[in-house]
Amino acid sequence: FIAFGIALLLSICNALTFAELALSLPRQGSIGSYAEVTVGQFPAILAVFAGYVVPAIFGLSAELMLFDSVIGQLFPGLLPNMGWAVVLLATLVALNLAGTDVFATAQQLLTFVIIAFFLAAGLAAVSGPAAAGPAW
Repeated sequence: FIAFGIALLLSICNALTFAELALSLPRQGSIGSYAEVTVGQFPAILAVFAGYVVPAIFGLSAELMLFDSVIGQLFPGLLPNMGWAVVLLATLVALNLAGTDVFATAQQLLTFVIIAFFLAAGLAAVSGPAAAGPAW
């Protein structure tokens, strides 16, 4: 719970900081425009890099570690540590280099599976035996 409290405090401070900046600069703003007004243009470029580019770079590694942890618990001992992450990353890289739009294909496949499941559940509910009422 301590980590949640610290994260809550940091989130509130972040929100209050942006609220104060939005009130003091009545134009559309971002990390770059706020930093440019306060510390100059070059530090603003660094702030944008630190605020947008770095999290985008490290976000993938965190997601791969989470994927490896979950699949490693489902299939223990099948691959070494971070093996599932390497397999997933290699698969996505190969599909990307082949020109396959992974996300559109996955979305279409998942949509088909969901619709098929709903149809099967609906048909089973309609054609199945009637449920017995309460025996009061």
